[in-house]
Amino acid sequence: MIQLRLQEGYCIDTSALIDMHTNHYPPDVFPGLWKDLESLVDQGLLIAPDEVFHEICVKDDGLAKWGKSNKKMFIPLDADQSLEVSCILEKFPGLVDQSETAAAHSRSKLRSIRGAAA
Repeated sequence: MIQLRLQEGYCIDTSALIDMHTNHYPPDVFPGLWKDLESLVDQGLLIAPDEVFHEICVKDDGLAKWGKSNKKMFIPLDADQSLEVSCILEKFPGLVDQSETAAAHSRSKLRSIRGAAA
């Protein structure tokens, strides 16, 4: 059974970080926004799944550098979350692009989790 632990804060995904960094709020134009994000990370109020870190680091750019300097925001999936992700991917196999490197990493990680849960 999944137990929810709710607390104040924000969870961000890969597309939001990439879109902010690349298209709408680049750090060289909006440095205050990125400092505010870092402040939220430092307070433990901005998190992202660990997989987001792997996805933003596929390309070695400024966002990857930012992610590496804010590594503590990336939280590994716990066993309950991993099981739910596994069920979702089984039900919706087309949800993940099989050609992407990060997706391959996700599938490998999920296979190891499935094996551990069995």
